Amino acid sequence: MRAPLIALAVLLVGCSPGWKGGGELRSGAFSLLPPGSSIVEKVEGDCVELAPSPSCMHVYFLVPPVALGHRTRLVDAAAATSGWERVRLEAFPGGNIAHYRRGDLDARVYLRPDNVTVRCRARPHRDCADAVMVE
Repeated sequence: MRAPLIALAVLLVGCSPGWKGGGELRSGAFSLLPPGSSIVEKVEGDCVELAPSPSCMHVYFLVPPVALGHRTRLVDAAAATSGWERVRLEAFPGGNIAHYRRGDLDARVYLRPDNVTVRCRARPHRDCADAVMVE
């Protein structure tokens, strides 16, 4: 009895008008990158249960060397230009997290502290790069 119900739920989620396709997720993620950013890695993922794949997009990136506050302002400017609304900005010792919304898309931009991104320049890797995650 459960299998038909699960299949129906998957079908309904897949046909839902709010479902975001891979292209919409990709364009949303890239629209949050400041000009001059270099892409370290792109990952399409399955972050939303029962949603068709992909249900999220992660882009790891590096901005030309500027301080965390300036990188945060650059992301805010890219977001505003692309129609995103900042919902919240959280500042932590480990970096900033900016939350945005545009239509049915939700995004978080993780900006690492300066000492981490400086080390990342010699050997770019997603573990030290800033990141955009869109669902």
